[in-house]
Amino acid sequence: MARVQAAVDAFAGRGTFDVHVHPYQLYPQLKRGVAAGVDRGAFYDDIARGRRPDETDDDRAARRRSIGDAYARDGLPGPTFAGRLGSSFDAQRLVWYAKLRGCEAACAGAALRAAHAAGRCLSDEATLLDVAVEAGLDRADAAAFLASDRGCSDVAARIRSYYDHGIWTTPVVVFDNKFPLFGAVDASAVRDAVEQLLDIGEVDAAMPAAHSSQTT
Repeated sequence: MARVQAAVDAFAGRGTFDVHVHPYQLYPQLKRGVAAGVDRGAFYDDIARGRRPDETDDDRAARRRSIGDAYARDGLPGPTFAGRLGSSFDAQRLVWYAKLRGCEAACAGAALRAAHAAGRCLSDEATLLDVAVEAGLDRADAAAFLASDRGCSDVAARIRSYYDHGIWTTPVVVFDNKFPLFGAVDASAVRDAVEQLLDIGEVDAAMPAAHSSQTT
């Protein structure tokens, strides 16, 4: 998100841009409503072993350090492998709600910091309420929202639509609702994509994808 915003800011004089955060669940197997979540480090280790059975512990640690370095280059903390990990569904709902209140980006950023920097569980209501307050939302109003079913059907439908379109990893940046850029591409690639969109109205489909920023 930081790279997209920086690219948009670089071309602010050439057009008007709206940046939105779309709901997505990278780990749908984590059940909603389980406040305690699971052990973050053990969960990531199990997934990493399944995806990369030949990877040594040293190689895994080096790969994770490279992801941390990428976060740091964007001025972001984390990711951490300590703490708890839970379903992000209600966090996605909270961002949906924050969009209606004009603080979508602030809420998404607060949720990412809570999860990836502090290792807090996004299926825990106390964590979500702290995220809401950090984003500028009223705590009581956020609690009432989370206790309701508002946003559930819309968020679930959007998540399903991305699965149906073959998106199984993050990040993905979609320009003009038509042109996806997959993977943790560097800042120059994001700027190139924005410039192409401004110059010719589309983004070159041959632009290289990069590795996922998944912490596993």
